[in-house]
Amino acid sequence: MFHMTDRQHAFIADLYARADAILAKQRTLKHDDPQRHMNSGAVNEILRLAGDLRMQWRQEAEALAKVER
Repeated sequence: MFHMTDRQHAFIADLYARADAILAKQRTLKHDDPQRHMNSGAVNEILRLAGDLRMQWRQEAEALAKVER
């Protein structure tokens, strides 16, 4: 099994926490507030980034494990 570092896990968790904070702010905005659209885009980008980083770091861990064998 290939693992990311604790620091990488913490960074991913921070990205999810930021997305959660933005979504919490969404609840305080009116339905027609233009900020809602921007916040939705920001959350989508944060979640995409978290997924991309997780995949990249797992691939790097796998490659490193192969080199260390």
